[in-house]
Amino acid sequence: MLSTFRKAAAQHGIPASTLTDNGMVFTTRLAGGRGGRNALEHELARLGVEQKNSRPNHPTTCGKVERFQQTMKNWLRARPDQPATIEAIQDHLKTFVTTYNHDRPHRSLPHRATPRDALHRPTQSPARDHP
Repeated sequence: MLSTFRKAAAQHGIPASTLTDNGMVFTTRLAGGRGGRNALEHELARLGVEQKNSRPNHPTTCGKVERFQQTMKNWLRARPDQPATIEAIQDHLKTFVTTYNHDRPHRSLPHRATPRDALHRPTQSPARDHP
């Protein structure tokens, strides 16, 4: 997990905080005092990243992430050309990320525009009075 976090931080920057469930790979705080912090917890503390964990038996805390993962899995399953290698899966994931982040209509944007359209829409100039 630590190496995955480091790769993600190298590519996207160090986050201000993380939100995970209470799996032992993320935290040992519910392990009954055995062993102290794990490697990820040490790294997050060293970097000043606030570590947030969901409350036990409250799965809705991580619901957005779980919903995103469900959307991604459904999208991957719907591909007519199912990948046979890790590289092919990675190519599909790159396409999904681009589609999800830039090309799909988004409810938070006017007229359910896509983020790409919103970013490239020409801004209207304020009306000017001509003497």
